[in-house]
Order: sequence, then C-alpha cells, then structure tokens
Amino acid sequence: MLNVTTVRDEVHTENLLVVGVDVSKDKLDLYAEHTDPSENRRQELDSQIPNRSDEIEAMLCEFASYAEERGLEGLLVICEPTGGYEDQLFEAARRLGHETAYANGEHVSKASVIESGDPGKTDSMDARVIAMIGQMDKTQDERVLEGEHALLRELGRMYEAEDQAVVRARCRLHDLLRKLFCDLEKGKKLVFSTTGRAVAKLYGWNPQNIVDDGQERFRQKMKEKVKGVHEATLETLWEQANRSVRQHRPPAERKMLEERLRQLWADYTRHEKRKEEIARWMGELFTQLNRKGEAPDPVGNLDEAMMARLIGESGPLSDFDHWREVLHYYGLNLYERESGTYKGETKISKKGRSRFRKVLGQAAFALVQGNGPFSTYFERKRAEGMNYWKALVATMRKLCKVLYGLATSGGPYDPTRVSTCESQYAGAH
Repeated sequence: MLNVTTVRDEVHTENLLVVGVDVSKDKLDLYAEHTDPSENRRQELDSQIPNRSDEIEAMLCEFASYAEERGLEGLLVICEPTGGYEDQLFEAARRLGHETAYANGEHVSKASVIESGDPGKTDSMDARVIAMIGQMDKTQDERVLEGEHALLRELGRMYEAEDQAVVRARCRLHDLLRKLFCDLEKGKKLVFSTTGRAVAKLYGWNPQNIVDDGQERFRQKMKEKVKGVHEATLETLWEQANRSVRQHRPPAERKMLEERLRQLWADYTRHEKRKEEIARWMGELFTQLNRKGEAPDPVGNLDEAMMARLIGESGPLSDFDHWREVLHYYGLNLYERESGTYKGETKISKKGRSRFRKVLGQAAFALVQGNGPFSTYFERKRAEGMNYWKALVATMRKLCKVLYGLATSGGPYDPTRVSTCESQYAGAH
C-alpha cells in the first residue's frame, strides 16, 4: 500500500533570493546563488563584511537590488543561532522588509559533507551550506517578541547572567574558606544562611578573629545579630575556629585572605541583590500580562518570577497550532535511532532554544520536589523504568503541554489533569 502524506512548507523560497550567512563576533560571510531560467545560467554571490550595522545594511541593499533586477520579491536571510551575534543582521533585514529564519547547527554540520563532499569547515563553506538548507525549506522561524514578552526575554538574559555570577562568587568563596577556615565542616548551607552572613560581617570568616574575641563575646555578638541562632551551632563554630587557627599561617597571609574573602562576599551579595531585583521586575511584568489574559496563571508552586522566565523564553505559546509544534520548536520532541534489528535509545532532539529547556528543567525540578504537583507524575515515570533524568525530561514535556493548554484555553490551572490521562479526565467530567 502506498502512503501519501501532504506536508506544509514552512518558508516559500520560490520568489526570494536565499542568502546564507555565517555569523561570528567580528565578521559575516554571505552567500547566495540564482539561476536565470531564460539563460539557464547560475550566478553565485558572496561577500565578507564586518559585523557592523552600516556594513550589513549596505550589503543587504546590494543583494536586494540584485534580486529586484531579476524579478524576485526580496531576500530570505538565514543564519545559525549564535547567542546574539546575529541580532544586528536580523534587525537590519527586518527593517528593510526581508524575511529571516534560522538554520539548525546540526543540519549545517552534516549538510556540509553533502554539499562539498568535504568534512572540513570554513566560514565561506558554512554560508553556502546555510543557503542550501534555506533552498530546501529546512529552516526554523525566527520569532520576534514584542512588548512585555520582549522585555521578559531580555530580563531573563540579565537574570541568568547574575545567577551565573552568584555561582562563580560562591565557588570562589568556598575555595578561599578551605584555606582560611580549613576545619569548617558545616558546609554551604550554613555559609550562606543568616548565621553565615553574620559571621562574614562580624569576623570576615577569619577563625583568628573569632578566637581573639573569646567564646562568650562571640556568642553574645552572634545572638544579637541572629535572633534564634542555635547554641549548638555557635558551639560547633567555636570549636572549628579553634582547630583552624592551629594551621600555621603568618598573620599577614591570614589578613590578605580575609580581605579577599570580604571582597568576594561583597561581590556575592551585590549579584544576589541584582538577581532579586530582576526577579521582582519580571514578576511584575508577568502579573501585567496575566491580568490582560496574555499569560497563564502560575502552575503549581511556581512563583511569578519563574513563570515570567518561562513565558519570556517561550514567547506567546498561542502562536503555535498544536502542542507538538511547541515541543519541536524548542527541541523537546523525541527521536529514535533504528535500523534493521538495531534499536537505539529514545532521546529529545535538543534542536531548539536551549535557554527555554534550561528554565523549563528548573521549573520541572521545583514541581517534583517533595509532594509537589508534578511529583506523582514523576514517580510514575520512574516506576515505568525511567532513570531520574529521563523522568525529569518527561516531566518537562508534560509541563510544556500544560503551559500550552493554559495559553490556548485561557482557563485556570487544574492540578487534577497533571497525573490523569486525557481519556480518564474526559470520563470523570
């Protein structure tokens, strides 16, 4: 039996000049080709320019003039996602009225062997391959966010930058504490707790300062600074400080390490405060969108800031026709390797927006903790034989479907639907 399936092209390139662009921080390599039907002659266009707005606009105008002379309707400008280096290119192309799209990096890598028979890699070769992918309509739409969604995405980038700075500062602090307070055994939880902050402010985490102050004065100062601090905690810190000072370090070196630790602590608190301010700003924007019906109610125990990060990375999910399109767009669609008797492991493709998957993973992790609203679903997947990470990915896919359902229906979040299949839910209602 012959199976016939109608497929829909995402981008129609028949009347457009497809321009493949290899983007780097400092330069762009551009390539396009066009066959004149009347003369049956193919012409290739290529150029290399600095990654600057004026140079980009001038070169796109040259490509557009060439297209207009040959009766084409405009340009389709394609490149790989580069984490922001393509922003000037796409902004100029849109301003000039041209189409834009992304080429998947894995497609480019594997198609280069088909295009040239050469497994090597050069910028000009990549531009040719990207153009070929565009002519095959194997591109991914560039979704341009506007209004609060655009602000949320930019704030999400800022939040992640501050979060990474916090992690770096914490790691450096721990590394320094191992030298200065070598017998500290309470770990990360204490160091960054209210008690740890008090020790940092009063003593700079220098055990010599604690010992020099004396046990009773140490207790009094800490009790004044931290209401309800446990006596056992103070006793343990005193003992560990006394053991740490036995390690031979010259006073000048201890002072130097203390000063450096105070600097790192100031860095940590500064970035932590910025992160909190950005999260508060994002939460306010999310509330505005929610009141206008442009963002769903928070899911489970996720707060407004986490929902804002999700919506900022996903954009309006109602743009999609089906939840499967959402999974495919963000690289959460499943793929498997199978040939003859061989059957490989099923995995997600990861061919979409990586930052959305990262934030979605953090949200899913929060939802499965303890008796969280997705914990039953997560444990069921574990009972079906999935390891921890595969079960978490399954939960991410489930959360993505829930977000899409809320965005398209406009209804409230219903926790009973998380662990109930569609047929069971329909029968119960």
